[in-house]
Amino acid sequence: MIETDEIVLKSDGTAIRRTYTERPCNVVDKIQESMSQNVTRVIKRVGVIDSIPYHLVRSGTETFAVMTLPSLNLTTPWKMDSDGLMRPLFDDASGENPSMQLAWPPSPGMALVFAARIYTIDAGRVATRYKDACYLLAMDSSFKSFLLPLPNLFDTGYMCMGEFDGTDATIHGAFQKAYNQLQHSKWNADLYSSDRKSKVKQMMAFKPEGEKFVPVPCKEWAGLLSRCEGVTIEMLKGALKP
Repeated sequence: MIETDEIVLKSDGTAIRRTYTERPCNVVDKIQESMSQNVTRVIKRVGVIDSIPYHLVRSGTETFAVMTLPSLNLTTPWKMDSDGLMRPLFDDASGENPSMQLAWPPSPGMALVFAARIYTIDAGRVATRYKDACYLLAMDSSFKSFLLPLPNLFDTGYMCMGEFDGTDATIHGAFQKAYNQLQHSKWNADLYSSDRKSKVKQMMAFKPEGEKFVPVPCKEWAGLLSRCEGVTIEMLKGALKP
């Protein structure tokens, strides 16, 4: 600490003495920390799950693992309609239609984005299990985001993942568990509306060819789906942009 004295002569002819105290402080560090709290940071290709690379994105105290899916497994009853195409019946409770798993690829021009928020449990564990943890979105080439017409999806893009243990000692392990839950669990009719059912019928059809089921692409998907935006989604886009 440094103290400096000075004598000041006032206009009325009197003199006063002023003392200045100087002490070092870390205000620069505090300013930099404050300014960087909401800066989005991205680490590309931190790992691979099922041959799919994923990225980490962080803003403030939020961290997400993000990947682009080549396909989404739909495990649910299926029915052949009068046009000869197979379509999923997420709300079928009759038991009359066969349940099977078909891998639905994104439509032309669509990126199918899956993301999981990483929570720190304690010094040795992280998790993807908790509320608002996982998101499933459609994005176009200009990174506009859309709400898929699937059941189990809230209007915010947040996905109800059901009950599973998403805790692990590593981010990779926690994200792997969330991915497995997404790809290997059955779908149900939660949040499945008549509007979504109509869109599913237009977007998620398969054509039987011999012993195979070939997906029928829907080129008009962006015109069918509702936009889905928000602060979290903007953060996720940061992991996907070049």
